[in-house]
Amino acid sequence: MHSSRGRRRVNRKKRGGGAKVHPTQFRLFFRGPTFMPPRFETTLRFAKEVVISNVGSGWANARFAWTSCYDVDPIIGSTSMPGFAELSAIYRYYRAVSSRIRVDFGNLDSLSGTAVICPVNFDPTANTTLYQNYLSSRSARHRPIGALQGNGAVSVQHSTSITKYGGTRIPALDSYAAVVTATPVNNIYWLVGAYMNNVMTNGVTINVYIDITVTFFELSSPAV
Repeated sequence: MHSSRGRRRVNRKKRGGGAKVHPTQFRLFFRGPTFMPPRFETTLRFAKEVVISNVGSGWANARFAWTSCYDVDPIIGSTSMPGFAELSAIYRYYRAVSSRIRVDFGNLDSLSGTAVICPVNFDPTANTTLYQNYLSSRSARHRPIGALQGNGAVSVQHSTSITKYGGTRIPALDSYAAVVTATPVNNIYWLVGAYMNNVMTNGVTINVYIDITVTFFELSSPAV
């Protein structure tokens, strides 16, 4: 009986798998000839607060090129996303894969209206005659926004991906990919707009938060 219990204790010890590792102890490593993998995917964030206004018209907008991490805000120019420059020193090319956006609208006018977010695969410069087209798009997200004195704040969210616009699975052959010092040949924009019953005086404050999943590829210093 004594020897049987001893054997059971030995078996339990073997099934234990050796010494225990403290949960706070870990190692992160990459096995390869370089300190970074040949392809690296991450999510970058861009945030901005600005007032959009188009006095004399009910429609005002802002556009953000989410496929161009090198220049997300084309109005300002050269507005690369935080972290993009650091990764650009390591890789030669990038390609945006997908994007999420949240915009908090704050009405500064005494008129109610509509807040809208729409992804478009062309440069959506401000054009009041196209507003209804944007608002009627099946890919648009829109919500009513109250007047300044009332419920003059609303939040709208949206998401999209490059595959919805015919992007190829081979980044080097894709017109939505680009070298890290340029914008892609083709861009997909987030169109952020507001419409205030044909008349806009003070405009709308927008707080924009854009997350972009982007793949970097081809190391600047190839492995030797």
